[in-house]
Amino acid sequence: MKNPIVLLATLLSVPLAATAAGSPPPGPLVVANGDFSDLDGLTRDAAGWCAGLPKGWRGSAGAYAVHAGNGATPPTCNPSTLGQLRQNLGVLEKSSDLTLTFDVSAPWKPDVLLEASILDSDLMPLASGTFPAGGRQQLVARKVPAGTAVVISFHAAMSTPGLDNVSLSAAEPAAPAAATPPPDQSAEPITVASYYFGNYHPGDPRNAASKGPAWSEWELVRAAKPRFPGHHQPNVPLWGYTDESDPQAMAQKIAAAADHGIDAFIFDWYYYNDGPFLDRPIDRGFLKAPNNSRLRFAFMWANHDWEDIHPYRRGAERTRRRDTGEFRQDLRPRDPFLLHPPVVLADRRPAVFLVL
Repeated sequence: MKNPIVLLATLLSVPLAATAAGSPPPGPLVVANGDFSDLDGLTRDAAGWCAGLPKGWRGSAGAYAVHAGNGATPPTCNPSTLGQLRQNLGVLEKSSDLTLTFDVSAPWKPDVLLEASILDSDLMPLASGTFPAGGRQQLVARKVPAGTAVVISFHAAMSTPGLDNVSLSAAEPAAPAAATPPPDQSAEPITVASYYFGNYHPGDPRNAASKGPAWSEWELVRAAKPRFPGHHQPNVPLWGYTDESDPQAMAQKIAAAADHGIDAFIFDWYYYNDGPFLDRPIDRGFLKAPNNSRLRFAFMWANHDWEDIHPYRRGAERTRRRDTGEFRQDLRPRDPFLLHPPVVLADRRPAVFLVL
């Protein structure tokens, strides 16, 4: 099974003053003014804001760099005005695991995120992460080689986070974890399936009758609005507003699923007195996709009333479900599809799923 690999990188545009050629000799790594209590060189106003650049740190000087009274343990730094706030800590004496510890707070605005990085002298990340408000947040860089010039860096990733009590510790590299025994090849293979709700295509007769021929649930995505500060809406799909009943659009979904370890789609499927509902992604999309042999599929008969909540209207009539006794009658037109090679099998028989 394949798993997606996410590569994270931190790019800093301001060059580091100390390069490998001009680095100090190896020694203890100590964060200078990590609690931002040394306000020497800053200009303080009547509201408690200190302008400039905190002593011991590099970055872009800001008018609201440190606040003398805000935060859990003031003074508290405001990285959002300082660009890439960083500090060169020196050269590592011996190979170590490095732990960067710091407090993140939200003394000025909610929904904050702070990006923290441990870098080498070329500003390449040894470790990087994004942290919400919380005390004693930790970022760990493992097995950093001796002779590495270590730099720490902070950047406001969202809103106006507060930064305080920054420290770094070095420890012997942790022993490697015990090797994971190989999987039992004699065991039954596991099928990883994804439920698929197919209401993202135009032209379904039931939707067209009530909302128009072009309607699909993509309209809800387009119409989304922010509900709270920092809530980014609407979000545009990376692939655009695709029509899942188009075989080429479904082929893209099949490829993405198969490439990342999904073995099967289980399609939500409805059948009411006036006929089927949401069958086009299966009949027109999946079964006509040129690469559908890469995934198995199955039907999940949704045995429940359909309540239209797009938008919700109090007292609106529901489309009543079919009786369970009519299930076999509903499924009979699908019999030919159950013989399709990609169908999901259980005990060598076609599998059908029910919502009860």
